[in-house]
Amino acid sequence: MTTVAFIKKMEKEDLILIPRKKYEELLFREPRVVDEVPMTASEKRALTHARKELKQGKTLSFDEFSRKLGLRNRN
Repeated sequence: MTTVAFIKKMEKEDLILIPRKKYEELLFREPRVVDEVPMTASEKRALTHARKELKQGKTLSFDEFSRKLGLRNRN
């Protein structure tokens, strides 16, 4: 059976309608355990570097990032 979700924009929240059976399945299902994958040394260095730059305010807006990649503006 296909599940269809109807989305209606409300003032502060979205309303999503799904059949009760699907809702109950989602509500009462067993949580899935996801194994963590350890980071490599280079990934740890890159994360430390990124956090340092973020703290210093060295960030790009989405538009700046798109221009640096040579992507067209979506306006």
